[in-house]
Amino acid sequence: PDQANNRVIATDLLNDNIVAFDLNTGERTVVLNQNTAGGSGPAFRLFRSALLDAANNRLLLMDGFNGDMRLFAVNLSTRNRTIISATGVGSGPALNVSEPMVLDSANNRLLVADANNQSGVVLSINLSNGNRQVVSGFNTQTSTLVGAGTTFLSPVSLRFDSARNAVLIADGSRNALFLVDLTTGARTLASGTDPGTLQSVGS
Repeated sequence: PDQANNRVIATDLLNDNIVAFDLNTGERTVVLNQNTAGGSGPAFRLFRSALLDAANNRLLLMDGFNGDMRLFAVNLSTRNRTIISATGVGSGPALNVSEPMVLDSANNRLLVADANNQSGVVLSINLSNGNRQVVSGFNTQTSTLVGAGTTFLSPVSLRFDSARNAVLIADGSRNALFLVDLTTGARTLASGTDPGTLQSVGS
């Protein structure tokens, strides 16, 4: 949502566009096209997801192919673009399939749900230097599991719960909803069936 302009910005993957929807009139406007982006900076490969960073008048845009994704910052006035985080930009685990994401402005970071070989993780991306850190899930660099609890496999959405300092993740493979504590990395099944115990949470 872009509250200041009373519009919603969404990714139109079929047409390779970022589109703004005016909430008063319903008018649709192309904000950015993958192939005719204008501005300066590296060319896009494949739009995956995007969100608005209104305070900095930019889009944070995930682009690329599985196993080689790149996080862009795109200035909405000039269309100039820079890569914030990618292979060779910033340190930490690679961005594999990183589509669900949310902005944590208070901590100058982007929280991303990433999937790698049917193993889901929550990554924190520092927006100043592009460094990536595993907040929850299996860290492939250190071969360690961050946080306790049942792991999610295929994250399809991510929402920030600032009151709990947590994120909510919908897992498409397990048909379940997870609450992930951002301090400890602990994963709690909020709704669905635990694959380990086969106990159901919720009805």
